[in-house]
Amino acid sequence: MKEKVIHLVKKHWLAVYAILALLCLFLGLFIGYGVSSDNFFLNILNPQKWWHIFSFINA
Repeated sequence: MKEKVIHLVKKHWLAVYAILALLCLFLGLFIGYGVSSDNFFLNILNPQKWWHIFSFINA
C-alpha cells in the first residue's frame, strides 16, 4: 500500500504540489481573514467580499 502511494506521488508530483499550494492558499485566506476581522472566516468565500477587495486595490 505504501509503495503504491509513493509511486502515485512520484508520478503525479505536479498535481500534488498544485493541490497543496491551493490548500495552503485557502488556509491562509481563512486564517488571515478570520484573525484580522471580526467576521466569520468563511465570509471570505462571498463574491461580494472579493468585489470589494478588487475595487479597493484598483481605486
